[in-house]
Amino acid sequence: MSHLAKDMTPDVTWKDITPGCNIYEGGTSATVETGDWRTMKPIIDWDKCKQCLLCAPVCPDMSIPVNGEGKREDFDYFFCKGCGICVAFCPKKALSLDDAGKACHNPELCVECGMCEQYCPDLAVTVEKTAKAGKAGNGKEAA
Repeated sequence: MSHLAKDMTPDVTWKDITPGCNIYEGGTSATVETGDWRTMKPIIDWDKCKQCLLCAPVCPDMSIPVNGEGKREDFDYFFCKGCGICVAFCPKKALSLDDAGKACHNPELCVECGMCEQYCPDLAVTVEKTAKAGKAGNGKEAA
């Protein structure tokens, strides 16, 4: 069993992951794509942005790059989880969240238990209950 983040792929079974899903190494951000967890997508209105850079240091995933000239660039959606912290800190309201691109890895298997919402470290997941609540993806009652 490997304890390296690069070896934790979707092909690794639950029997082979590290205890508690712990990663026993530092600097794993470049290895672990977290942007596909996103349920809300931040967008920027460049006409309103005054390059104050208050958004960049509050991003928990360093998804707001600042170039060598000290100017912010567009979001790095590879890592952005859509938590909305940057939106809350923007004094010019140049940032907003777009919920049109809501993500769910396997919507047909989702039983709307809310566990992903409860355990998301950035509070970036919201589970909306639908008529299928309590049903597994096959239409049968969830166990």
